[in-house]
Amino acid sequence: MKLLKPILVACILLGNLGVFAQNDSLNRQKYWCFRQRLVTKFIKPGLKPGESIPAKKYTIGVAWSSRPAKLVKKLEWGDATIHLGWYMSVMATELELLQRSGKTNDAYYKNLLQEIYFALNAFNRLDDAAEVVWSYAPDDCYTHIDKVEPVLWDTLNGCWLPKPGSGIQPQRNGFFIRSDGNANLLNYFTDASSINTSLVRPWQWKDSVFTVKRGEKSTHGGSFGFYACDPNAPGFEHRANGYYAGSEASQDQIFNLLMGLVLICEFVEEEIMYDGISLKLMAREIGLRLIGQYKGTEFRNPLKPNRIICNFGGNSFAFWQSIKKVERYFETGKKNRVKDQIYFWGKMDCKTSYQVNRALYVIISSLANTTPQQDLCKYSKEDGFTWGLYYLLRRAIYNPPVLARRGCNYTLEDVKTELGLCPFRGPHFDAYAYDDAGQFKIDRTNQERNFHEYTKQEILDNMVPLWHFSNRFYQICTPASADQKRFIVEQGEFNGLDYMLLYNLSLIVFGTDAMGGNYTHTREFYFKDTEMIIK
Repeated sequence: MKLLKPILVACILLGNLGVFAQNDSLNRQKYWCFRQRLVTKFIKPGLKPGESIPAKKYTIGVAWSSRPAKLVKKLEWGDATIHLGWYMSVMATELELLQRSGKTNDAYYKNLLQEIYFALNAFNRLDDAAEVVWSYAPDDCYTHIDKVEPVLWDTLNGCWLPKPGSGIQPQRNGFFIRSDGNANLLNYFTDASSINTSLVRPWQWKDSVFTVKRGEKSTHGGSFGFYACDPNAPGFEHRANGYYAGSEASQDQIFNLLMGLVLICEFVEEEIMYDGISLKLMAREIGLRLIGQYKGTEFRNPLKPNRIICNFGGNSFAFWQSIKKVERYFETGKKNRVKDQIYFWGKMDCKTSYQVNRALYVIISSLANTTPQQDLCKYSKEDGFTWGLYYLLRRAIYNPPVLARRGCNYTLEDVKTELGLCPFRGPHFDAYAYDDAGQFKIDRTNQERNFHEYTKQEILDNMVPLWHFSNRFYQICTPASADQKRFIVEQGEFNGLDYMLLYNLSLIVFGTDAMGGNYTHTREFYFKDTEMIIK
């Protein structure tokens, strides 16, 4: 797969032709544009630390040390294993559609098998490195800033080293870190000024953020240095201390990984191999290992067994019926038909400050088929949410009856409308822009905020793209009233995995012809038919 670097101009120019006339052809072309953009701007395919793990976004910041001030880009891998799960999901559904189209003998198909293997291997790498990285951490979740130790890097062998004297060795047991990339990834991602891999991140002493516990200065969630992104600023450096403490594995990371692993098991036949290894069996083993790390209903750090996960995301008691059904699917291949998952949180609408629990519910119950289709549709599409993707996810795996007669459905017209709203540039929101004179301007009042809340009218007034978050189907909802500021916007350029998975699931559920036919049309514009070259 020889990658064509200069794609954004082509994407934007082609997109302008159909701003007011989005149709099947343009939606398909956006898919291949975003797919190529993904593996050039957000992923470095390969087997080394940091490779084959999707970055979440480019954050645009101001280099205040420059005169005149300039914009700089920080490439971030926040929640990287969530995005790894979506990447696996996109590739699994893509492979299914290529098989349906009879496109299994070209170089792209071979490269796709390699990509799937690289992504599965990336999780194994994160599993192997977890104990190594956490060997540096203190026991508590509130540690003075000077006590968070950077992890040592072996320059010769290109790997992370355990804390000297700890006796820790890599262990493959289902406990994982979210990302393992080093600052050398900047050599590949030339558009980025700095990176934040959740392990390695920009740091400046003046950007240190302190919280206070019992009168002592301490840091929580590893937040210090998070907003530093100007590589020209005095004292700037990358430090490998981002593992602590909010970056521990948590159930939101686990559930999204399970989605990718389930879809690989569903759509990749056992005899499909890369380098003599069955991709389906590899995914199945990882899924069982991941669930096997639970102790009872709780996921814990094996190096810190006497405390809960610092981010409070380790206990899956509320979803345990579904997790056990997914485990059974990995073990036997048999699909669940028992609807016994209970929704614990009531409405969880846009007024609620934390909608992730709702996302966890619709993801895991879709994978396990443990809630009635009517309830799944309700919690995907009501209360201001537009998460019809999960309705399609359930249908793609289990093919339940359509429930339009009960007033809840996600139709072909719905999905085409949703896809058509995504700009050709890809999901994004610009907090900064340039004026006619070439000087930057700030399009928001509070320039230091990373998140922005708007009413519906403010969304229209500011011309915010409706695909303006790192994942449209995970963290965002529409406010229920005209004056309610719950529509949260995060500035940056995003990887587009949400669009790609919605598009592929739509073709699987509704059929290629209904979505405009010829799945691979225009692919050759973005991917030459040559084997992937890994450097």
